Amino acid sequence: MNQTMTTCIVELNDCEIRVANNDQIILRSPGVAVLDKEDLHIGEAAVKKAFLNPRATYNRYWHKLNQDALPVTTRRFRHHADLVYTHLLKIHQQAGAPQELLFAVPGSYSGEQLSMLLGIAAACPFSAVGLVDVAVAGTATVATTGEYQHLDIHLHQTVITRVQVADSVTRTAVATIAEIGLHKIYASVAGLIADLFIQQSRFDPLHHAETEQCLYDQLPDCLQTLCNDREMLLEIRYRDTTHHAMLTRDALLHKLRPLYEKINAQLAPAQVCLVGDRLAGLPGFTDTLPDYAVIDPEAVFMSCRKFAAQIRSPGPDLSFITSLPVQKTITASTPAPMTTRPIRPATGTVTHVLYQHQAYPIGDGTIYLTGDGRVAGNKAGNAHCSVALNGNRVAVLTVTATTPVYVNGKPVDNTELLYPGDRVQCGKGGVDYQFIRVLSGHGQA
Repeated sequence: MNQTMTTCIVELNDCEIRVANNDQIILRSPGVAVLDKEDLHIGEAAVKKAFLNPRATYNRYWHKLNQDALPVTTRRFRHHADLVYTHLLKIHQQAGAPQELLFAVPGSYSGEQLSMLLGIAAACPFSAVGLVDVAVAGTATVATTGEYQHLDIHLHQTVITRVQVADSVTRTAVATIAEIGLHKIYASVAGLIADLFIQQSRFDPLHHAETEQCLYDQLPDCLQTLCNDREMLLEIRYRDTTHHAMLTRDALLHKLRPLYEKINAQLAPAQVCLVGDRLAGLPGFTDTLPDYAVIDPEAVFMSCRKFAAQIRSPGPDLSFITSLPVQKTITASTPAPMTTRPIRPATGTVTHVLYQHQAYPIGDGTIYLTGDGRVAGNKAGNAHCSVALNGNRVAVLTVTATTPVYVNGKPVDNTELLYPGDRVQCGKGGVDYQFIRVLSGHGQA
């Protein structure tokens, strides 16, 4: 990164602090620190050591954002604010030392916490030039007129922000669900997997620090895989022996359902949910929502760039922006993306169409689908839609105007991008075709 870049945008979420240059995310850094005497490992490096040295691991400093003392202090690191300061310095350095940072922050932060953030930033070698509510920024470039509830998960809480969209996008209320965060979800899944290892291999991975670390290192890929796959084989090696356990998607969803229910209990049933990609990436969560859309990870940064003039403040006392204009030109291909079909982040490219246990590869050509379960490489008179690569994605295209085509129960106007797990139906009552991603032995499609 060169020194000519002057401004970066920082989204504060301790699951993964993201930094963008314009709309492009250039850095991801989890809010975790491991204090080893006077050495501090932070971000991804700390995540890889968290269970090897649990008493020296801290993951609440962004959540607390205060001057509460650490359980174990050193000359340089005494309280949460010292860890925030050091993390900001690290982010600034890794982002190429930009002159300015604009912050998108969760609505759960109090006025005292925002003041603490700006005070810490004032001691850093950059200028803080703006503060905006992350839910407002995430909504401003995608939502049409209406009332929404923006959902985002952090390490130790879930934040629900009510947003009204009219002539402007305005935050109306903020609620938090304490302790229902990614940290608790990981702990619940790790406990489930440990039980499976004990049952299937007579081995407890939580009994040894190195195998517990190995288990937690696998959790992100495990959750991503089980968004679409029915089962996953996990393995942990300890003292020259490799232990295995099979985790099914059904068992995982059964474990996570009580946590999802606590989130859903706080939702307004009549409002569309705008779901952050971190929360939407948890297996089965969006299946519990009646009407939702997933906010693209770049949406926050897109808004911050588009409305930088409204967010920036001229002096050191920054205003916290909780209302922005509406930018209605950046939407999906459908005219009302929030109420027709969910906008979701890509979770890998579709490689096959599955029907009655037969997987048909999607190559450079076009596949035609009918309402009675026939998959063909050549267009037939009774074909209702075609499937083909559209750039580096796979899309379905309607062939006839007389027979509707549905993706996950929602009608397709003309064309629609497909994601692993999507189902396409040709006509009401027609058969379902499922679209999947087949991985090679090295985990790559």
